[in-house]
Amino acid sequence: MPRSPKRKTTKGSFSEKAMKEAVSCVIQGAKCRMVAKKFNLSHQTLARYVQKYKQLGEGARMRPNYEVRKVFSTEQEKMLVDYIIKSAQMMYGLTYADIRNLAFDLASKNDLQRPASWDEHESAGKEWLVGFMKRHKNLSLRTAEGCSLGRAISFNPTNVNRFYDLLESVIRRFPQFADGTRVYNLDEKGTETVQKSAKVVAETGSSQVSRIKSQERGTLVTTCAIICADGTYIPPAMVFPRVKFKQHMLNGAVPGTLGLANKTGWMTRKLFVEVMKHFIKHTRTSLENPSLLIYDNHESHLSIEALDLAKSNGVTVLTIPPHCSNKLQPLDVAVFRSFGNAYDAALNSHTLQNPNTNITIYQVAEFVKRANDRSMTRNNIASSFRATGIFPFDRNIFTEEDFLPSTVSDRPDPAGAETEETVNQTTIETSDDFTDVRSADGCVDEVAPITPPHPAAAQNQNPNPTGSCCCASSAVQDALRVLQQFVACHMHEDNQQEEVAEVAEIKPTASKPVGSKQTSIKTEKGKVFRSPEEIRGLPNARSVKQVGKRRAKGRSMIATDTPERNEIAARQEKSNRMANSKKRTAVKIEPDETVTSTKPIKRTKRRIAEEFAG
Repeated sequence: MPRSPKRKTTKGSFSEKAMKEAVSCVIQGAKCRMVAKKFNLSHQTLARYVQKYKQLGEGARMRPNYEVRKVFSTEQEKMLVDYIIKSAQMMYGLTYADIRNLAFDLASKNDLQRPASWDEHESAGKEWLVGFMKRHKNLSLRTAEGCSLGRAISFNPTNVNRFYDLLESVIRRFPQFADGTRVYNLDEKGTETVQKSAKVVAETGSSQVSRIKSQERGTLVTTCAIICADGTYIPPAMVFPRVKFKQHMLNGAVPGTLGLANKTGWMTRKLFVEVMKHFIKHTRTSLENPSLLIYDNHESHLSIEALDLAKSNGVTVLTIPPHCSNKLQPLDVAVFRSFGNAYDAALNSHTLQNPNTNITIYQVAEFVKRANDRSMTRNNIASSFRATGIFPFDRNIFTEEDFLPSTVSDRPDPAGAETEETVNQTTIETSDDFTDVRSADGCVDEVAPITPPHPAAAQNQNPNPTGSCCCASSAVQDALRVLQQFVACHMHEDNQQEEVAEVAEIKPTASKPVGSKQTSIKTEKGKVFRSPEEIRGLPNARSVKQVGKRRAKGRSMIATDTPERNEIAARQEKSNRMANSKKRTAVKIEPDETVTSTKPIKRTKRRIAEEFAG
C-alpha cells in the first residue's frame, strides 16, 4: 500500500460549509439536481444530507464521518503524544517499535476496535505509525545524544538550589561581584593532534567515504581556558605530554599562554598551583580587588596549596555540583562546542594544505589560537553565563522539565508518609478554622478550634499551679465530646449509605513522582480509557540495597572557606595515609644494609621465620 495514495475520485471531498449551503438552498425550494451541479456535488449525496437535516435538524453532521475508522480518538492520541514527549524529556525516549507496541497495548487493554493484523503481530501497523506522525507535526525522529546516569540524576533541584544559595551568599559578601566584571569560570578541554571527521560531498551511492587524518590515535594536550562574565578571557594554560616544558612548544600560541608539562598531558594538583598563579597575575586579583572563580570538583582543582594561595590573594573559589557541568558551567554550555568545531576546522585546513604530513604537539598551540579567535567572542561568553543563570543572577533559569530526568530516582519520604497517615486518621474536617458540628435538629453549631496539648504537658508529673495541665485535659475532653456529637449526628441521617460510599472513595494516597499527572478519561460509550502512564508507567528506578561502604558524595561548596578547606585537607591526608600504608618502604636484607622499595613484599612463613631469626 502506498504511503501517500493519490485520490482517483472526488467522493467525499466536499467541505462542511459547502454542504450546509447546498442543503439550505434545497430546503428553501431549489431543485436538488440544479443545486448539486452548482456546488459540484452528487445529487444522491445531497438528497441524503437533506433527508438527514429534516430528521435531525441543526444537529445533523454535514460531512463524512471518517473518524469511525480511527483506533484512537483525538483526545486519546493527545494523551499518547504527551506521554511520548514526557518520556523523551526524562531521557527515556521511545523508538518507532516502542510506540507501535505501546499503541497495541492501549488498544487491547482498553478493548478498542482495531485491525486484525494488530492482534496477529501484537503491534500496531506501520501505516498507522506513518499517519500518526503526520497528524502530529510536533513529533519527529531524532538521534539521541548519550547521557550518563550520573548526570541525569545529579542535576536535581536540591543540588542546583544549593549552588545558587552559595552563589547568592558570595555576591552578598562581595557586592563588587554583582556587575560580573570579577566573576570567572575555569575548565579544561582536550585538544588532540587528530581531528574529528567532517561531512564531505561524494558520489551518490558510494559504499564508503573516507578522509585522511594525521594519525590513528592522537596525542592529548590539555588546554585550560578561563573566561569572564563581562565577555573577555585571559590567555589559556596548556599542559603538554612531556617531562619538561620547552618554550618552543608554544610557537604561534595566544600571547601570554602558560606552558606546563606532565607525562600524561593531564592537569594535576601540582600544576594547578601554577594555573592559580597565572590567574591571579592576569586578573590582578588581591585582597582589595577580589574575584570569584567557578570550576568543577575535580581532585586536581582542590589542591590545598592552590586553595591557600587563592584565599591569601582574594580569590573566592566556588565549585559546581558533581555531574552538573553540562548545565551549570558556562564553558561547557556555550563556548567549548564552538571551540571544538573551530579547532577541528583548523586541523582539517592544515591537512588539506600539507598532505602526507603528520600533526605534532608543537603545532597544537597555533591551532588553539585560531579556535580562540573564532569561539572566544563576547557574544558567546556572555550568553554562556546568561544560560547558566550565573550572570545576570537568575536561580529560576531552569524549569521543571529540566529536572525531569532526576525524578527517576525519586523516593517517597518515609517520615512524610507516616506523618500524612497520622494526620489523615486524626484530623477533623474544618472550614474557616471552625469545626462543623451538626446537632440532632440539623442545625450547625460553630465551635472554636481545638488546639491539641503539647506532648511535654501530657508527660509532666507535677501539675502546674496556674492550671495549664487542667486546660489541656479539658481541651481533650471537649474534642472527644465534639467527635461523639459528630458521629452520633451522621449515624442518624437518612442518606448514611450514600455518604459512607462517598467517604470510602477518599483515601490517602502515596505521593507520585513529578510528571505522573495523566488521568483516565471516559469514551463516548461510557467506558473508562486507561492512559499510557497507567498501562506502561513512567521510568522509576527500584531502591537498591547498599552493599559495603559508600564513597562520600561530592557537593557544591565555597572551597576557600575555612571549614571546607579543612575538610578537604583531612580527606587528602587520609587518602595519602592509606596509600602509604600499602607500601613497604624498607626491606631488610643484611643486618647492616637496607634497600628502599616501592613494591609490596609477600610475607611467606619462611620469610617471617627468617626475620625473627635475624
